[in-house]
Amino acid sequence: MKIKSGIKLMNSKKILEFMAKYKYPLIVLIVGLLLLSFPSGSTKNSTNGGENDDEQRLSAVLESSKGVGNAYVLISEHGAVVVCDGAADPEVKLRVVKCVEAYTGLGCDEIQVLLTRQK
Repeated sequence: MKIKSGIKLMNSKKILEFMAKYKYPLIVLIVGLLLLSFPSGSTKNSTNGGENDDEQRLSAVLESSKGVGNAYVLISEHGAVVVCDGAADPEVKLRVVKCVEAYTGLGCDEIQVLLTRQK
């Protein structure tokens, strides 16, 4: 019995030494885990047709740009799609890509600009 209690005492001493040596990284780790466990509070869903705020803001900015016309934006984890009236003009298309690139941080290879279907 004394051997087992001695082993437990040695283990607890090692644990205390470890905690004393690494107390600040352990505190940061625990606080980080606690922060990750709380919801962020931001939601992607909006009551306005399923568009989130980023998509709405980007659409508004693009529509105010010369030659773009009506613009519809879809942003996902993997890229962005913009459907606009002025996509047939290469200059407009380039400006749209640059704008989306600047706003989202996506690369130009992750952004598609499509021409609005004519009715």
